[in-house]
Amino acid sequence: MNTPTSTELAVSRTRLAYERTLMAWVRTATSLISFGFAMDKFSEGLRGREWNRTLSGTQNFSIVMICIGIAALVMAMVQHWRSRRQLERQFGRQEFSMRWFSHV
Repeated sequence: MNTPTSTELAVSRTRLAYERTLMAWVRTATSLISFGFAMDKFSEGLRGREWNRTLSGTQNFSIVMICIGIAALVMAMVQHWRSRRQLERQFGRQEFSMRWFSHV
Protein backbone atom coordinates (compact mmCIF):
# COMPACT_ATOMS: atom_id res chain seq x y z
CA MET A 1 0.00 0.00 0.00
CA ASN A 2 1.29 3.40 -0.95
CA THR A 3 1.19 5.96 1.85
CA PRO A 4 0.74 9.57 0.77
CA THR A 5 3.51 12.06 1.37
CA SER A 6 3.06 15.14 3.53
CA THR A 7 2.82 17.31 0.40
CA GLU A 8 0.02 15.15 -1.01
CA LEU A 9 -1.85 15.36 2.29
CA ALA A 10 -1.40 19.14 2.43
CA VAL A 11 -2.71 19.51 -1.14
CA SER A 12 -5.68 17.31 -0.28
CA ARG A 13 -6.46 19.37 2.84
CA THR A 14 -6.20 22.58 0.82
CA ARG A 15 -8.53 21.23 -1.86
CA LEU A 16 -11.06 20.19 0.77
CA ALA A 17 -10.78 23.61 2.41
CA TYR A 18 -11.62 25.20 -0.96
CA GLU A 19 -14.68 22.97 -1.23
CA ARG A 20 -15.82 23.79 2.31
CA THR A 21 -15.46 27.48 1.55
CA LEU A 22 -17.55 27.09 -1.60
CA MET A 23 -20.23 25.19 0.34
CA ALA A 24 -20.36 27.96 2.95
CA TRP A 25 -20.79 30.58 0.24
CA VAL A 26 -23.52 28.52 -1.46
CA ARG A 27 -25.33 28.23 1.88
CA THR A 28 -25.04 31.99 2.47
CA ALA A 29 -26.17 32.86 -1.06
CA THR A 30 -29.12 30.48 -0.79
CA SER A 31 -30.13 32.11 2.49
CA LEU A 32 -29.97 35.59 0.97
CA ILE A 33 -32.01 34.55 -2.06
CA SER A 34 -34.58 32.74 0.11
CA PHE A 35 -34.87 35.72 2.42
CA GLY A 36 -35.45 37.99 -0.59
CA PHE A 37 -38.23 35.76 -1.89
CA ALA A 38 -39.77 35.50 1.58
CA MET A 39 -39.77 39.28 1.95
CA ASP A 40 -41.45 39.63 -1.45
CA LYS A 41 -44.09 37.05 -0.56
CA PHE A 42 -44.69 38.78 2.78
CA SER A 43 -45.09 42.16 1.09
CA GLU A 44 -47.45 40.58 -1.42
CA GLY A 45 -49.76 39.64 1.48
CA LEU A 46 -49.76 43.24 2.73
CA ARG A 47 -50.84 44.79 -0.57
CA GLY A 48 -54.17 46.48 -0.39
CA ARG A 49 -53.68 47.59 3.20
CA GLU A 50 -52.94 51.12 4.27
CA TRP A 51 -49.22 50.33 4.57
CA ASN A 52 -49.03 50.25 0.79
CA ARG A 53 -46.66 53.25 0.70
CA THR A 54 -43.83 51.25 2.28
CA LEU A 55 -44.28 48.20 0.07
CA SER A 56 -42.22 49.58 -2.79
CA GLY A 57 -39.30 49.81 -0.35
CA THR A 58 -39.89 46.23 0.78
CA GLN A 59 -40.04 45.00 -2.79
CA ASN A 60 -36.87 46.89 -3.67
CA PHE A 61 -35.16 45.43 -0.61
CA SER A 62 -36.19 41.90 -1.59
CA ILE A 63 -34.84 42.42 -5.11
CA VAL A 64 -31.56 43.72 -3.68
CA MET A 65 -31.28 40.67 -1.39
CA ILE A 66 -31.86 38.30 -4.32
CA CYS A 67 -29.30 40.13 -6.47
CA ILE A 68 -26.71 40.10 -3.66
CA GLY A 69 -27.27 36.37 -3.20
CA ILE A 70 -26.83 35.67 -6.91
CA ALA A 71 -23.73 37.88 -7.07
CA ALA A 72 -22.24 36.13 -4.03
CA LEU A 73 -22.88 32.76 -5.63
CA VAL A 74 -21.22 33.77 -8.91
CA MET A 75 -18.22 35.32 -7.15
CA ALA A 76 -17.80 32.23 -4.95
CA MET A 77 -17.85 29.96 -7.98
CA VAL A 78 -15.26 32.09 -9.77
CA GLN A 79 -13.05 32.17 -6.68
CA HIS A 80 -13.33 28.40 -6.29
CA TRP A 81 -12.55 27.81 -9.96
CA ARG A 82 -9.47 30.07 -9.84
CA SER A 83 -8.21 28.50 -6.62
CA ARG A 84 -8.62 24.98 -7.98
CA ARG A 85 -6.93 25.95 -11.22
CA GLN A 86 -3.96 27.43 -9.36
CA LEU A 87 -3.68 24.30 -7.21
CA GLU A 88 -3.80 22.09 -10.31
CA ARG A 89 -1.09 24.15 -12.01
CA GLN A 90 1.24 23.66 -9.04
CA PHE A 91 0.47 20.06 -8.04
CA GLY A 92 -1.41 18.42 -10.91
CA ARG A 93 -5.02 17.40 -11.30
CA GLN A 94 -6.83 16.39 -8.10
CA GLU A 95 -9.80 14.07 -7.72
CA PHE A 96 -13.21 15.36 -6.75
CA SER A 97 -14.28 14.71 -3.20
CA MET A 98 -17.22 12.66 -4.46
CA ARG A 99 -15.56 9.53 -5.78
CA TRP A 100 -18.52 8.47 -7.93
CA PHE A 101 -18.50 11.79 -9.79
CA SER A 102 -14.98 11.24 -11.14
CA HIS A 103 -16.09 8.01 -12.89
CA VAL A 104 -18.89 9.64 -14.88
